Amino acid sequence: MSAAAMSPPLASGTASSTLGVAPGQPCDPRAGPCPQATSAGENGAESYALFERTGSTVLTRIDPRTLAPTASLVLDGYLYGPARSPDGTMLAIAASDRATVELIDLERLELVAAVPLARGERTSVRALAWLRDDRLVAVVQRMSVPT
Repeated sequence: MSAAAMSPPLASGTASSTLGVAPGQPCDPRAGPCPQATSAGENGAESYALFERTGSTVLTRIDPRTLAPTASLVLDGYLYGPARSPDGTMLAIAASDRATVELIDLERLELVAAVPLARGERTSVRALAWLRDDRLVAVVQRMSVPT
Protein backbone atom coordinates (compact mmCIF):
# COMPACT_ATOMS: atom_id res chain seq x y z
CA MET A 1 0.00 0.00 0.00
CA SER A 2 1.24 3.47 -0.78
CA ALA A 3 2.32 5.74 2.04
CA ALA A 4 1.70 9.45 1.94
CA ALA A 5 3.32 12.33 3.77
CA MET A 6 3.01 16.09 3.68
CA SER A 7 6.03 17.97 2.39
CA PRO A 8 6.96 21.59 1.77
CA PRO A 9 6.58 22.98 -1.73
CA LEU A 10 9.19 21.76 -4.20
CA ALA A 11 12.46 23.58 -4.50
CA SER A 12 13.32 25.05 -7.85
CA GLY A 13 14.63 22.54 -10.39
CA THR A 14 13.56 19.33 -8.58
CA ALA A 15 10.88 18.24 -11.03
CA SER A 16 11.76 15.89 -13.85
CA SER A 17 8.35 16.23 -15.47
CA THR A 18 5.00 17.82 -14.73
CA LEU A 19 1.38 17.22 -15.61
CA GLY A 20 -1.33 19.77 -14.91
CA VAL A 21 -4.57 18.63 -13.30
CA ALA A 22 -7.01 21.48 -13.78
CA PRO A 23 -10.62 21.64 -12.60
CA GLY A 24 -13.16 19.94 -14.81
CA GLN A 25 -16.21 21.40 -16.48
CA PRO A 26 -19.60 20.41 -15.08
CA CYS A 27 -20.67 17.38 -17.05
CA ASP A 28 -23.72 15.32 -17.80
CA PRO A 29 -22.85 11.67 -17.09
CA ARG A 30 -25.57 10.58 -19.51
CA ALA A 31 -23.39 12.02 -22.31
CA GLY A 32 -20.39 9.82 -21.43
CA PRO A 33 -17.30 10.21 -19.25
CA CYS A 34 -16.60 13.63 -17.84
CA PRO A 35 -13.79 15.67 -19.44
CA GLN A 36 -10.55 15.41 -17.50
CA ALA A 37 -8.67 18.58 -18.37
CA THR A 38 -9.44 22.25 -18.84
CA SER A 39 -7.40 25.42 -18.74
CA ALA A 40 -5.36 25.80 -15.57
CA GLY A 41 -6.78 28.31 -13.11
CA GLU A 42 -10.13 28.49 -14.87
CA ASN A 43 -12.62 30.58 -12.88
CA GLY A 44 -10.01 31.12 -10.15
CA ALA A 45 -10.23 27.48 -9.05
CA GLU A 46 -7.15 25.84 -7.60
CA SER A 47 -4.88 23.93 -9.94
CA TYR A 48 -2.54 21.05 -9.25
CA ALA A 49 0.65 19.65 -10.75
CA LEU A 50 2.32 16.25 -10.54
CA PHE A 51 6.09 16.08 -10.20
CA GLU A 52 8.24 12.98 -10.39
CA ARG A 53 10.98 12.41 -7.86
CA THR A 54 13.16 9.35 -7.53
CA GLY A 55 10.81 6.68 -6.20
CA SER A 56 7.88 9.04 -5.61
CA THR A 57 5.33 11.38 -7.14
CA VAL A 58 4.52 14.78 -5.63
CA LEU A 59 1.06 16.32 -6.01
CA THR A 60 1.38 20.09 -5.58
CA ARG A 61 -1.41 22.65 -5.19
CA ILE A 62 -0.71 25.74 -7.34
CA ASP A 63 -2.04 29.26 -6.72
CA PRO A 64 -3.85 30.16 -9.98
CA ARG A 65 -2.87 33.84 -9.83
CA THR A 66 0.82 33.56 -8.94
CA LEU A 67 1.51 29.94 -10.04
CA ALA A 68 3.36 29.51 -6.75
CA PRO A 69 3.13 26.12 -5.03
CA THR A 70 1.06 26.35 -1.84
CA ALA A 71 1.06 22.76 -0.49
CA SER A 72 2.31 19.32 -1.51
CA LEU A 73 1.63 15.65 -0.89
CA VAL A 74 4.35 13.03 -1.47
CA LEU A 75 3.09 9.65 -2.70
CA ASP A 76 5.14 6.45 -3.02
CA GLY A 77 5.99 5.24 -6.51
CA TYR A 78 5.39 6.58 -9.98
CA LEU A 79 1.73 7.58 -10.42
CA TYR A 80 0.05 8.56 -13.69
CA GLY A 81 -3.27 9.15 -15.46
CA PRO A 82 -4.86 11.60 -13.01
CA ALA A 83 -8.63 12.04 -13.22
CA ARG A 84 -10.35 14.78 -11.22
CA SER A 85 -13.90 14.13 -10.03
CA PRO A 86 -16.66 16.21 -11.68
CA ASP A 87 -17.22 18.20 -8.46
CA GLY A 88 -13.46 18.84 -8.21
CA THR A 89 -13.01 17.43 -4.71
CA MET A 90 -11.24 14.13 -5.45
CA LEU A 91 -8.35 12.99 -7.62
CA ALA A 92 -7.97 9.41 -8.79
CA ILE A 93 -4.49 8.40 -9.91
CA ALA A 94 -3.03 5.06 -11.03
CA ALA A 95 0.09 3.36 -9.68
CA SER A 96 2.43 2.13 -12.43
CA ASP A 97 3.95 -0.81 -10.56
CA ARG A 98 0.69 -2.32 -9.31
CA ALA A 99 -2.93 -2.34 -10.48
CA THR A 100 -4.02 0.14 -7.82
CA VAL A 101 -5.95 3.40 -7.90
CA GLU A 102 -5.18 5.98 -5.23
CA LEU A 103 -7.89 8.46 -4.21
CA ILE A 104 -6.84 11.86 -2.92
CA ASP A 105 -9.01 14.43 -1.14
CA LEU A 106 -7.90 17.66 -2.85
CA GLU A 107 -9.22 20.02 -0.16
CA ARG A 108 -7.21 18.31 2.58
CA LEU A 109 -4.47 17.17 0.15
CA GLU A 110 -4.60 13.74 1.76
CA LEU A 111 -4.55 10.17 0.49
CA VAL A 112 -7.92 8.70 1.54
CA ALA A 113 -7.78 5.27 -0.14
CA ALA A 114 -5.60 2.96 -2.16
CA VAL A 115 -7.82 0.51 -4.02
CA PRO A 116 -6.14 -2.62 -5.42
CA LEU A 117 -7.98 -3.71 -8.58
CA ALA A 118 -6.02 -6.83 -9.55
CA ARG A 119 -3.02 -8.84 -8.45
CA GLY A 120 -0.11 -10.34 -10.28
CA GLU A 121 2.68 -9.35 -12.58
CA ARG A 122 2.06 -7.70 -15.93
CA THR A 123 -1.17 -6.08 -14.69
CA SER A 124 -1.76 -2.33 -14.73
CA VAL A 125 -4.42 0.37 -14.84
CA ARG A 126 -4.65 1.79 -18.36
CA ALA A 127 -7.33 4.49 -17.99
CA LEU A 128 -9.44 6.28 -15.39
CA ALA A 129 -12.66 8.27 -15.91
CA TRP A 130 -15.26 9.67 -13.53
CA LEU A 131 -18.82 9.03 -14.70
CA ARG A 132 -20.21 11.17 -11.87
CA ASP A 133 -19.03 12.29 -8.41
CA ASP A 134 -19.51 8.83 -6.91
CA ARG A 135 -18.60 6.65 -9.93
CA LEU A 136 -15.06 6.03 -11.15
CA VAL A 137 -14.30 3.62 -14.00
CA ALA A 138 -10.86 2.03 -14.31
CA VAL A 139 -9.61 -0.03 -17.25
CA VAL A 140 -7.23 -2.75 -16.05
CA GLN A 141 -5.07 -4.74 -18.46
CA ARG A 142 -3.43 -8.07 -17.75
CA MET A 143 -0.74 -8.87 -20.30
CA SER A 144 -0.09 -12.48 -21.27
CA VAL A 145 3.24 -14.16 -20.63
CA PRO A 146 5.53 -13.84 -23.66
CA THR A 147 5.96 -17.11 -25.51
